[in-house]
Amino acid sequence: MPTGVQLSQMISDLRSELGHSVNVAHGVNTKDNMAYVLRRTQEVLYEEHDWPFLLVDRTITAYAGQYLYNYPADMPFEVINGAWWKEGSYLTEMDYGITIEDFNLYDTSEDQRSNPVQKWRHRPDEGQFEVWPVPSLAGEIRFRGSAPLSALIDDADPCTLDSNLIVLHTAAELLARQKSEDAPLKASLAGKHLVKLLSNQGAQKRRPWVIGGGGGAARGRPGIDYIPTRG
Repeated sequence: MPTGVQLSQMISDLRSELGHSVNVAHGVNTKDNMAYVLRRTQEVLYEEHDWPFLLVDRTITAYAGQYLYNYPADMPFEVINGAWWKEGSYLTEMDYGITIEDFNLYDTSEDQRSNPVQKWRHRPDEGQFEVWPVPSLAGEIRFRGSAPLSALIDDADPCTLDSNLIVLHTAAELLARQKSEDAPLKASLAGKHLVKLLSNQGAQKRRPWVIGGGGGAARGRPGIDYIPTRG
């Protein structure tokens, strides 16, 4: 998988796929548009599919009596796939969503504490996340999520996903705009390459992540479940 390919090379590859001259001087007027579509194509592919090779874990120290925490600097809410409470050497999966019924058991406003922490939720009003119940003992919160995308703005910026995949999808879109006869062929090649990459990783097309409490609502996106183990 050719990841880490610089934007300048991807633009050159895209020109070749489109049948344009690869001479940089001949493509000055179209460079910015090509860069934009390449960047947006990578973002769409990143959002629509699971990429197990991008999975990373981040750990946050949790303190007794504290229920609001900052997200890891490189892992915002949008890329998190699952969360676990770690106490000692044991990981307990945390469900997403905190209900009013939960507060009838342990009321955060009354500083009612218990371990293990069982649930979490995003707090857009605070720009943080909340855990429930308030921990009575210190522990750790482990998030698993996708590594962030590269910006693909400057010529030297490297792609995060497979460059051939990005270039083929972009070429198919631009050729379709031009009503080119080559558009269906490029779209077919792009689709086949995507299927191959996902198959090699055991990934699936991403299903909606149901935001709501209970029943493992946030137990990881398809194909990347993390099974807590002792030790």
